[in-house]
Amino acid sequence: MGRTPNTIELESLTVRYPPGVGTFLRSETARLMKAKGRQYSMNDVVREMIEAFRTMFGLPPQVVEVLEQERHKLKMDVHQYVSHLLFERYEQLRHGRK
Repeated sequence: MGRTPNTIELESLTVRYPPGVGTFLRSETARLMKAKGRQYSMNDVVREMIEAFRTMFGLPPQVVEVLEQERHKLKMDVHQYVSHLLFERYEQLRHGRK
């Protein structure tokens, strides 16, 4: 399995999750290994997902700043805001706007 380089300080956390989450994580691990051609562990996948969520999916800082301003104006947490954006995109697609 893939390992995080020892140069990075990591904290440990044990999390219990339902079987469906485990199935999703295992399939995501397999997908990433195939797509990126390197070993991944479930820990690697969870770390990547958390980091993506924490950093607004690696968007440039200028973009994040504008989105964060709107998020605060709407009084939403990050989860609510991402759901809001996805729903708005769904509505655009449903009504034929690209």
